[in-house]
Amino acid sequence: MPLFSRDQPDRGLVYLRRGELAKAEAHFKKELAKHRQVADRLGQGHDLGHLGLVYGDRGELAKAMEHHRKALAIHQELGNRLGEAAELGYLGLVCLERGEPDEAGEHFKQALSIAEATNDRLGQANQLGNLGLVYAEREELDKAEEHHQKALAIHQELRNRFGEAAQLASLGSVYLQRDDWATAEKHYKRALAIDRKTGNRLGQARSIGDLGLAYDQRGDLKKAERYHKKALRLHREIGDLLGQARQFASLGLLAEGRGRGQPEELLEQARALYEQAGAGGDGPKEVQRALERLAAAKATPPPEPKAKPSRWRRRRKKR
Repeated sequence: MPLFSRDQPDRGLVYLRRGELAKAEAHFKKELAKHRQVADRLGQGHDLGHLGLVYGDRGELAKAMEHHRKALAIHQELGNRLGEAAELGYLGLVCLERGEPDEAGEHFKQALSIAEATNDRLGQANQLGNLGLVYAEREELDKAEEHHQKALAIHQELRNRFGEAAQLASLGSVYLQRDDWATAEKHYKRALAIDRKTGNRLGQARSIGDLGLAYDQRGDLKKAERYHKKALRLHREIGDLLGQARQFASLGLLAEGRGRGQPEELLEQARALYEQAGAGGDGPKEVQRALERLAAAKATPPPEPKAKPSRWRRRRKKR
């Protein structure tokens, strides 16, 4: 799940951006205990939301949803509009990962409305980008591009490098959906360069995997496989279930297309990780369809080899 948090002097957010999720979780849990001890409701709201980000980045969608809902309730209770908008956005991202784009879109629109009412430029950029993801999911690619371009412009205006990289990557995915792999590749490379500079390991893993998809579309299957394997290693190091699932799925589909390797094993690993995360949408469906194709191919008996003609028939044929 993308991290579009504000720049705060919080060690936990630094851990989160580095992909050190265990350290981030421990930090936010410690902070939550402190804030509960002194009955600091605002602090509790922030800590619960940050823990939701940790679980979202791990792909633990049920826990992410639970923590963001609790954080949202606190911010609404306190009348903290910025916190309310942020948590609505994060809840929308969880819905999107669960394959619920309509519900996600409603959350993003509510969050954008609050950001506009409070003149929160960063919040506007975040929610415009999030709505772009919904339009891309619905294959409304012109709307998706428009929203991501608007979000990118605001992030660049605010010099928010994390948001800039996220929108470049999202634009790359829009171009990939249009079969424009060359433009997609350029955007993914720009996003990757920024994520390397900022130390955003999860962003790096995603952009490397996205480049694998671009090389697959280009027909450079060896390079695609190499990039998906590299992305898989990073997602494993970070502990991101959904990232691992996507890379296993991509590797499995590559193996199926090339008719080599162990596509069933790779796709089964992808399916198990998607199920563990509670994910929905096109990713798990594509894996299921591929597994069904492979099962059907195994069940279909191979055509019987044509019998060689007898010597007599061969002699007659020559005449």
